[in-house]
Amino acid sequence: MEKIKVLLADSQAIFREGLAKLLADSPDIEVLSTCSSGFETIQKAMELKPDVILLDMELTNCEYDEAAQHIKEVLPETRFIILAQPHKDLDIPSILRVEAMAYITKKVTLERLIEIIDTVYNKGDLCLAPQIAAKLLETFTLWGKSIEEGQLRYDLGLSKREMEVLNLLAQKGMTNREIASTLYITESTVKTHLSNILAKMHVHNRRQAAVMAREKGIVSKADS
Repeated sequence: MEKIKVLLADSQAIFREGLAKLLADSPDIEVLSTCSSGFETIQKAMELKPDVILLDMELTNCEYDEAAQHIKEVLPETRFIILAQPHKDLDIPSILRVEAMAYITKKVTLERLIEIIDTVYNKGDLCLAPQIAAKLLETFTLWGKSIEEGQLRYDLGLSKREMEVLNLLAQKGMTNREIASTLYITESTVKTHLSNILAKMHVHNRRQAAVMAREKGIVSKADS
């Protein structure tokens, strides 16, 4: 039987390198490489074409859900397993955008992780850590109540970073340079995010995006 080809993407060097060595001892898994950032994950995924990507939720220079979406466009068969910190607040919309096959915390045992990798790749089953399953259920319950009350916010599929850019644009009226300075990214990156925002909102310019964001409740009118 062919080994499951795994790419490990995690921002913490000790965790990343240690886990890679432990997984390498499994007879059924081949660790192709490790990555520390979102851009590096995209690059290595395109190059190595892994079967499964273990994806940290705290990658640098590119949000983990953005990296996953880029990869899925080119490698739709690649499956994702999200690694979350045990006590970190979860961004449920971004988790759902990734469409990962497993959401687990870093408290998982090595034996269980290997089982999950096998299950995700060979059976296509969804695996959820109890804490994350509970959080998803809580979120869906709240969304259900919001729908009943007519208060559900307009969901455009914006990434976490795109929401940050839109908030600064709509609430503060910031320029590209000011947004870049606030978020510690380049102006070029801000322009890329704005292009994506305009496309997803189906508007033509910054002013229309800001107005729509406030009118549809994507950002709070009280904070604008």
